Amino acid sequence: MALIYSYLHDELVLDMFKKLTLLLGLVFAFNIVSAQYGSVKGRLIDEISGEVLPFCSVVLFSKSGDVISGSISNEKGLFFFEKLKFGAYYISYQSLTHIESRSATFFISIKNPIKDLGEVKLRSQEVVTKELEITFEKAVVKIEPAKKTFDVKATGVDAGGTANDLLNNLPSVDIDQDGNVSLRGNSNLRILINGKPAGVNKEDIALVLSQLPANSIESVEIITVPSAK
Repeated sequence: MALIYSYLHDELVLDMFKKLTLLLGLVFAFNIVSAQYGSVKGRLIDEISGEVLPFCSVVLFSKSGDVISGSISNEKGLFFFEKLKFGAYYISYQSLTHIESRSATFFISIKNPIKDLGEVKLRSQEVVTKELEITFEKAVVKIEPAKKTFDVKATGVDAGGTANDLLNNLPSVDIDQDGNVSLRGNSNLRILINGKPAGVNKEDIALVLSQLPANSIESVEIITVPSAK
């Protein structure tokens, strides 16, 4: 009888050990899979004043130069990218008031899954302002093949308005309640500021246009046929 009890007891212990080993194996496998991703964060500040820089365009690239993701810094100048595969990356920073900059290449790995870039200092660019005499006259339009150029000063909208107010007063241009720009009903547009993309997505562009003073804009070009350049 004692032998039967001992045998049953050993079998029960062995079965529990197998289940425990399987459970530990599943937990270990889950941890390995979940650890295949990392994140990167940082905070943008002015190089001289140390003030935070909100609403800056932050674009994440792979080491080979492929765009991985894009965002804008929040009101505190913070940016964050998550669920990044292990590998080498770099970040480009763009602002209307600061010189475009990029980080050094950094790595995200199983040993260092979280990359904290800390405070990223951007150098302000000199903005040359000119005294403007505002006259409320009919907008002066220069018409060229596949392009119209509007003189902002002549529209009068630059007196205290934003880029949204300016665009909304141009013929064939509309802005909906979410700040999305369309031309003759077509919202598939590419919006550039001084030759650079205004944002990564529609939300970024809408935010930038709502913050950009109209009096900082000299002219608006509407190009209906993209250049081959």
